Amino acid sequence: EMEDVEPTHEEESSESFCFVLTKLDGCHTYGFCRRFLPPGKGPRLPQCICVLSKYPWFDFFHTFLMLADRCNRTSIPPLEEFLNDVRLQHSLFPGKTIVVHKAQTKLTVPDNEELTHVAVSYSPLFTSLGP
Repeated sequence: EMEDVEPTHEEESSESFCFVLTKLDGCHTYGFCRRFLPPGKGPRLPQCICVLSKYPWFDFFHTFLMLADRCNRTSIPPLEEFLNDVRLQHSLFPGKTIVVHKAQTKLTVPDNEELTHVAVSYSPLFTSLGP
């Protein structure tokens, strides 16, 4: 229920997360999300952008969502213009470089065979599992 959501304060930072949806046939859909506060002062309700893809391009979508968060904070360009500029690229073909003019940046889509991952240390996980 929307009325149960508490407004968030400036001190709380943005966060990224991802998830995987698995269909009965074993096919995966990858979700990449960035939660952040909309521009303004005082308590506000957080916003979240989620991108669904059949490709596990973790670094690519992490970078894309960080750029969206930057647009949200600075309004240069406004977030809606940034997202529309990317949407007008029509599709994200493997190996293609997309130019986001309003954000003055380029993003290169990984090749299909490239399974890019965010650099994460698995040592704490393995350590907690024991010898």
